[in-house]
Amino acid sequence: MKEEYFYYLKAQKEIGKHIVSISALGSHVNYGVRRDRQKIETYNTEYAVNLYKGSDDLYRQLSAFNVASNIQRDRPTDTEARLALEQLAQSYGWGSLNEDGTYTIDRNIYANLASQNDFIDTVGVITQGERYNNHWGSLNDGIKNESVRQYHKPIFSVRDFWAISDRVYLSNVVYYSSGRGGGTSRSPGLGFGDYDENQQDNFQASYLENTVGSFFPPIDTRIDSIKKRVQ
Repeated sequence: MKEEYFYYLKAQKEIGKHIVSISALGSHVNYGVRRDRQKIETYNTEYAVNLYKGSDDLYRQLSAFNVASNIQRDRPTDTEARLALEQLAQSYGWGSLNEDGTYTIDRNIYANLASQNDFIDTVGVITQGERYNNHWGSLNDGIKNESVRQYHKPIFSVRDFWAISDRVYLSNVVYYSSGRGGGTSRSPGLGFGDYDENQQDNFQASYLENTVGSFFPPIDTRIDSIKKRVQ
């Protein structure tokens, strides 16, 4: 999404030994911004996999450990998930066995191996492409972007070129510039659960949550949020 136009206007007139010109130029810009830096596998999973420089066996170990770690992280009170992760780490020798029979995982081993071999786990990741922008989504059959930047800063100038004599010239310029602009962003920012199945901002769900209502009374969409009255 990008809207932009440029303009330049000039008027000039010779008055006696003076050449007076008035000019105006500027550009209006309105475009979407990608504020959030995504992981490389989000843009291109194939490229991320090709960065890996270790063995196939090590890749399978790193991937399996990463999956098990994510499961255990999402289910911190699940004993089975914890034991499964510990058993996996023990089979790889990534930790130490305690006197009471429990196993302490040394996550630094995993981190070092992943770093040394440029391992990037792509399990379950869907390639979105290099132009992926997570800040836009669909709303009421239209497209909406929550991260937009716009500005307009015209410059006006008046120039006087005075031929005092055949050898002496004097040029004076007065200019004025003013502008306005800014950006928009969602508050609070995007988080887990704010995306649709295509990994785009789920504006429709947010809209329905506020207009239909759930825990709180719905918002009256007829009320202008700026003027604070019914449109």
